[in-house]
This record gives sequence, C-alpha cells and structure tokens, in this order.
Amino acid sequence: MPLAMPAVSAKSWFETMLLLVYAYGGFEGALFVGGESTNPKRDTPIALLLALGVVCLIYTAVQYVTIATLPEAGMSARPLADAAQRFIGSGGAAAIAMAALISGYGYLSANVLHAPRITYALAEQGDFPAFFGIVHPKYRTPYVSILVYAALVFIFALVGNFQWNALLSAASRLSVYCAVALAVPILRRRNDEKAKFLLPAPYLFAGLGILFSVVLATRMGLSEFAVIGTTSVIALVNWAVVRR
Repeated sequence: MPLAMPAVSAKSWFETMLLLVYAYGGFEGALFVGGESTNPKRDTPIALLLALGVVCLIYTAVQYVTIATLPEAGMSARPLADAAQRFIGSGGAAAIAMAALISGYGYLSANVLHAPRITYALAEQGDFPAFFGIVHPKYRTPYVSILVYAALVFIFALVGNFQWNALLSAASRLSVYCAVALAVPILRRRNDEKAKFLLPAPYLFAGLGILFSVVLATRMGLSEFAVIGTTSVIALVNWAVVRR
C-alpha cells in the first residue's frame, strides 16, 4: 500500500516535534550515574550517540510499519496493537500490549532510580534542603528523595492526561538542553585536555541546539508554562536562600 502524506501545517509540525522531544528524550538519565562508571569522559558521549542512533532506527521502523499496515492509524486508540493484529493476528496484538506494559514498567523503574539522585546530590552539596539527602540505614538509598519524586509523578498522572504530561516533560527538558548548549562555549574555552571526546564544530551545534530549544518552547500551552514558571520561581527562591 503506498503511503499517503497528509498536508501538515507549521503549527501542527512544531507541536509534533515537541512531543518527539519526549519520545527521544531521557538519554540524559544515563549521565546521572556517570560518575560511577570507569571512564565517563571517554565512554559516555559515544554510548549516547550510538543509543540515539539505534533508537532512531527502531522508532522509524515501527512508525513506518504501523502507517503502512494500518489505514487511518492516527484515528486508532492503540495503533501498534491494531497494526500487529492485522499482520500477525490476535497473538501479535497481545504481544504488543504486553511489551507496552513491560516498557512502561521499565521506564518508571529507571526514572525512580536515577531521577531522585539529582535532589540527593543537590542536598548533599548544600544546594537543597538537607532531608532530600537522607539515606536509608539498611538499604543505603536516598529514600526521601525517591518517595517525594514518586509522589510528584503520581500527582501529575492524576491531574493530567498522557499528552499533557508528555508536553510538560518535553518543555522542561528543553530548558535543560538549552542550558547545556549555552554552556558549550564556556566549557570549550577552558580547553580541558583531559576530555576524551571533542565534538567537531561545537559552536554550530550549540547554536542549533539553542535555536531548536527556544523555537519549540514557544509551542508550550498556558498550563505547561504555568507549571514550569512556578518550578522556576521555587528554584530561584531556593537558590537565593542557599546562596547565603
């Protein structure tokens, strides 16, 4: 069946790109535990680039197969399962549903493990309230940070649907990505000879990253902007307090 390319407006294209930031994002989670690896300066950049390349191929293949085998895939509530049912049968649909459950469980498990390490590290260095750095006496885990993070995830899941949370996650990541791109010229001026991986044309990629982040951030809705703005105000107040 030949693929029919629908007409897409600039507005819908940018909104879709914002959702793709969520789909392809999360690779920065590997950096949270980078300090425990043997040689992160050498291995982490190559590992991230390879992982992004593999994920891109898998996502593109899944998207192509779904669109090619399922008419009106955009109207389906579960396009992957419906597409699998068309070319494999009911067993394929069940396998896709099971894979989605396992993937979702793995995603949440990984986030609960690595995301609280940020608040733990900030508390350990005195940049966050000290209770975020409390470690369980038996399991040696930052259980307060983990419980707070899990509670926040649960609350956001209750108050919003998946698309809203995905857009909020993408918009918040864009602020981090933009800050990292802004830091590239500063870090390159330091001429760190210990670095094992140096990106060619760093200022070009940094500029494109900043432009990409700013343009997509303008596609945020009022609710996403309100949440991120409130978080930024809390962070600013916290910075003003700990700075003293």
